[in-house]
Amino acid sequence: MLVVSPPFLGDAEGWLVRRALSLFCHQLPDRTLIIDGTQLGVCHRCLGIYAALAVATLGYVGLRRYDRFLGPHAGWVLSASVVPPGIDWLGGLMNLWVNTPTSRIATGAIFGVAAGYYLARAFADALGRSPTRGTGGSVAGENGHL
Repeated sequence: MLVVSPPFLGDAEGWLVRRALSLFCHQLPDRTLIIDGTQLGVCHRCLGIYAALAVATLGYVGLRRYDRFLGPHAGWVLSASVVPPGIDWLGGLMNLWVNTPTSRIATGAIFGVAAGYYLARAFADALGRSPTRGTGGSVAGENGHL
């Protein structure tokens, strides 16, 4: 996984990876894991998102039994999945609590699981391997809505 590679690359290569990933993540040093003195390519929350995205994409086969519910409710599921990271961020911003690396990774992972499921579902449908692919061939399911 590219986001965790900088500590295992040379200085120039690690810098290049971090620089490329800086387009997607703020990479603040106090919010980014450091291994052997080298920062990862993304912050805690993005790490949770990317790791869960990969796990959910690989775990889609096990999750697809929920397609009948998740398909028609994609908008609600994805919207609900951004609430925990938003609450964690807002609570920290308003000094209601201190969010931690663990809370950032965990709340990012909630969104990553939801996004990974729908991403894998879209690919499976596009490749004709989705059990929800009906005569219309839509990722959205029978009602035509995500």
